[in-house]
Amino acid sequence: MHVLFIEEGSAVYSHDPETRAKNINFIREICERYSFTYTIVPIERIFDIDSAVDTFLDMRIADPETALKIEEEKK
Repeated sequence: MHVLFIEEGSAVYSHDPETRAKNINFIREICERYSFTYTIVPIERIFDIDSAVDTFLDMRIADPETALKIEEEKK
């Protein structure tokens, strides 16, 4: 079993660093207790967003160049 935890505390819920660390530690402890391997990824890394900057990211429509790249990657 491998657990992938997308940590979205600050980006989505505006959690402070203490709450964020508490949630990450909880996931780690559970995974280690049951001998699961795990990966913890902040959502800011997925979208290459600077977590220090309050950024709005509109993911509804990709520009034509990005849409073409996405289609090429699917092949």
